[in-house]
Amino acid sequence: MRRILLAFAFFFLAATPAVAQIPTLFNTGVDAAGNQLAPGSLDPHYQAYQFSTYGTPGLLLGQAYAINNGYQFYYAQNPTSRWIWASPAGNLDGASYNTMFRTTFDLTGYNAATALINVSMGADNFVGAVYLNGVSLNHSYAGFFSFDNFNITSGFTGAINTLDFYAVDQGPPAAFNAFYTSQVTPAVTATPEPASLALMATGLVALAGVTRRRRKTAL
Repeated sequence: MRRILLAFAFFFLAATPAVAQIPTLFNTGVDAAGNQLAPGSLDPHYQAYQFSTYGTPGLLLGQAYAINNGYQFYYAQNPTSRWIWASPAGNLDGASYNTMFRTTFDLTGYNAATALINVSMGADNFVGAVYLNGVSLNHSYAGFFSFDNFNITSGFTGAINTLDFYAVDQGPPAAFNAFYTSQVTPAVTATPEPASLALMATGLVALAGVTRRRRKTAL
């Protein structure tokens, strides 16, 4: 009987998907393994756009860079991310004051309704808007000596998701930094129906009763 109950418990545990981090969501200024990039390196996970209006990406400038101008060391630091901008000079060249940074992540094979992202971000000078899949999250933050934190709990799709940060520089230098904690559960392709589970439970209870009666008869 104990083996039957253990098997039943294992069945329920196996049917419950494990919570995981979103594997394709990367912090700013890191490589594919999540290691900090060397200053001046291209960031493979963030594209830079020159924008004029929140919600409209504007001109694609190319991949962002981990900045390399000496000022990045005056900003708040996080060991799992680096400060980025549209150029390694961090706008000391005055080439891009309004820069949108875009990253994408894939929730294919996951239950998008269970996704949650905690965002930590900072900018020199400020982030005026954040958009998920083209929809404003109504969040902004100004500051580079500390990081702002907020949660994204809805608006995800079960495929490619786009996260946009609209950063504004009010005078060189410039920089943007974002890092995340996240969770999501894998999609379950075959979940037992409630009626089936109830029937199985009833059968196990009945089997337990039969087993007890047999033991009493044997005694």
